[in-house]
Amino acid sequence: MNDQVTVGCMAAIRAAAGLIEVIGAIIILRLGTVPKALQVNAFLAAAGPIFMLAVTGVGLLGLAGRIPPVKVVLIAVGAGLILAGSR
Repeated sequence: MNDQVTVGCMAAIRAAAGLIEVIGAIIILRLGTVPKALQVNAFLAAAGPIFMLAVTGVGLLGLAGRIPPVKVVLIAVGAGLILAGSR
């Protein structure tokens, strides 16, 4: 996978995540109650780390073969620790 495709995929995933966040904010405003807003917020909080892992995975695939396997593993473990720490 060349760099242009990798960066394009990473940007597309991040743009989708941002769009979901904006739509979530609009839904929260339209619902108008705290309990319902918290439900939407909980969904958004769960979706965020999934997008982060997806972008990291695409980036690692783009780097495959260019960096030593130990560094790929370290980056993947670091992303996993970020996910674990966000729970």
